[in-house]
Amino acid sequence: MKKLLSLFILYASLFSASALAVSEQCQRIISLSPTITDTLLSLGLEENIVAGTRYDRLPKNSHIKEIGGMLDPNYEAIALLDPTIIFADLAKDSPQKRKLDMLQFNTHLISFSSLDTIKKSITEIGKICKIQSRATYKVDELNHALKNNYLSDYPLNILILYTYEGEDYLNQVPQRAAGKSFHQDILESTGSHNAYQGSLNAPIMSQESILMLNPDIIILLQGDQNKSLDETRSITIEKIYPFWQNLQSLSAIQNQQIYIMKGEPTFIASPDAVIATLKSLYQILYNHQITENSLSIKSIQQHN
Repeated sequence: MKKLLSLFILYASLFSASALAVSEQCQRIISLSPTITDTLLSLGLEENIVAGTRYDRLPKNSHIKEIGGMLDPNYEAIALLDPTIIFADLAKDSPQKRKLDMLQFNTHLISFSSLDTIKKSITEIGKICKIQSRATYKVDELNHALKNNYLSDYPLNILILYTYEGEDYLNQVPQRAAGKSFHQDILESTGSHNAYQGSLNAPIMSQESILMLNPDIIILLQGDQNKSLDETRSITIEKIYPFWQNLQSLSAIQNQQIYIMKGEPTFIASPDAVIATLKSLYQILYNHQITENSLSIKSIQQHN
């Protein structure tokens, strides 16, 4: 209890600092991705963000302006806001990066493609903005969550599929799977195995491919469309019973092990969103483990 209280006091002191506590370079920040915006918010930099993308989830009554999307930013609007730095998750040779360089904006590229790059990017933001203590705390918080949401010696074959609001996922199989990405890293950090082991990020899966993988559990991820930031980063979990033609022989369907996780954090790679997604995945897998253990004990008792 004392340790938890100490952590809370440390957290409150780190994130109560004003905008004046950051470096000059981070006085006027523009973010070019929802993940970057959410990461900046989690680091207490809301007052320093002057603009973000149309897809950002922002606190109510936020002053943060919109300057388009990551791939179609409004460069004139960016110039009028006079940013001191732009954080972007872009390739070095992308048209957007070349345009930003041509306009002589101070653009810093960071990546959130894996757990390692997420931690690295948090640390980089901390150094650039001179808020190393806040960044270190966030990385430690993420590491703590990874350590405490691991199921040892209980590997499961999991297939994660992406679905979107408005899709009829109960009757039509979502096509894109979680491949080599931060989602795969989150899944494997729980001790489970990603059923898809290819090199692609979000491969299109045929029904034949899914049958060949025959996962123990299928988990659908669905981001919501709420424009306001949910500071609790809440995710709802629901067991579903889809009517997927030609897939009824799957172990996951036969054993009624198909779930959907709904909430914006499921699609975002910021530290707070990753922790929320990790905990929700762990809850599904832990409950599955408890159920399987109970069935095993019941089977042994009946046999005896």
